[in-house]
Amino acid sequence: MKKIIFSFSFLCVVAGSFIFNACKTDFDITTDYQITPIIFGLLDQNEEYHYIRINKTFLGQGNAFDFAQVDDSSYFNTVDATITEILAGGGQGRVWTLRDTILENKNENGVFYAPAHKLYYFYTDNNTEPLIDDATYRFNANLNNGQYTVVGRTQLVRGVSIISPTMQSTFGFKGVQPGDYKGVPVNWSVAQGAGGRNSRYNVKMVFHYDEISGGVTTSKSFTWNLAELSGESFTGATIGVSAAGQQFYELVKARIPIDNSVTRRIHTYFEIKLTAGSSDLSNYMLATQPASSLAQSKPVFTNLEGAIGLFSARYTETRVKFFIDPEVQNWRTLDKNSTKELCEGPFTFELKFCSNHPADNSESYRCN
Repeated sequence: MKKIIFSFSFLCVVAGSFIFNACKTDFDITTDYQITPIIFGLLDQNEEYHYIRINKTFLGQGNAFDFAQVDDSSYFNTVDATITEILAGGGQGRVWTLRDTILENKNENGVFYAPAHKLYYFYTDNNTEPLIDDATYRFNANLNNGQYTVVGRTQLVRGVSIISPTMQSTFGFKGVQPGDYKGVPVNWSVAQGAGGRNSRYNVKMVFHYDEISGGVTTSKSFTWNLAELSGESFTGATIGVSAAGQQFYELVKARIPIDNSVTRRIHTYFEIKLTAGSSDLSNYMLATQPASSLAQSKPVFTNLEGAIGLFSARYTETRVKFFIDPEVQNWRTLDKNSTKELCEGPFTFELKFCSNHPADNSESYRCN
C-alpha cells in the first residue's frame, strides 16, 4: 500500500542557521510531539549484504543542529526486524533476522552524526542462495518493544541487462579525420518486476589507467556519469544513451592533471555500470526533490505502513571491458583511431598516454 502524506518542509532545518535563528515563535513546538519511524532500504539480488536504515524523528528544547550531532538521537532503543521471502506461488520462503552494524563511511560534512552510523542488514550467499527474482520480500519491524510496528513489501527489479557494448565491440570515439568525434551507444533492456516503465536508470562509465612515475605503477580511474533518466518516456523494449567522443577526451583532460614526474600512462579497462531503480524509488526521488514554490509544501512519498521512507529494490550490473582482453587479444576497448587520439590528440597529448596493445606495436603511439 502506497501513501502520499502532505507535510510542511521545515525551512529552519534545511536552510541553515540563519533562517533557523529567524524562525522564533512564542509557542512550544515540542508539545505533543509524535515520534515517527523513518525506514530506507533497497534490495538488490546482485549484492550479498542488504542494508536497511532504521531511524526516528527527534525533537527537543534547544538547537536542532546540536541534537543531530548526537549519535543516538535518531535511533530506537530496541529494534526487532525481519525480512520474509514470499514465493511466486504464495508460499513462504526464507526468513532473515536483521542484525545491526556500525559503518564508518558517512560523510562528515553533513548535519547528522558522522562518520559512524548504525545500519541493519542481512546476508545472502549469491553463489548458492541469492534473492529470488520473482519473489516478494516483506519487511517487519517491532520498535521499542512494540511501541511502533512497521510493514513494507517489495518485489525485485529484474529483466535488466546491458545489451551493448558487447565484449566483442570496440569504442569508436574518434574517426579518421581531425575533429571527427563519434558517439558510442550504451543500450539496455527495460526493467520488469518492481521496475517497469517508471523505473529510474543511472549509467556510468569508469575509465581505468596505470600511471608510471619513478618506476612505480599506480592504478587510477575516474567516473563518467553518462545519464540518469526515467524509463517512462521510452516505448520500446530497450533504452539507450550515447557516450560522446569529444566529451570523453575533454573529461580525460579535466580529470587527469599534468604531472611532470609521470613518465607514461596506459589505459587498462573500462567499466560500464548500470543501476535500475524501482518505480517506487523513482517516485520517492521525485517527491523528495526540493520544492520549487515559495510555500514549500509538497507530498512526501512512502510505501511503508507505520513509517515514512522507502522499502524497495534496485538492480545493478557491471560490464568490464579490457583494453587488452585476457582471453581474446583482438577484443579491445578503444579502437586504433580512438587510442591514437588519446595518446596524441589535441585534448590529451600532454598526459603521456601510450598503447601497450600488441596490435599497436608498429604505431607511433606505442609504449617504448
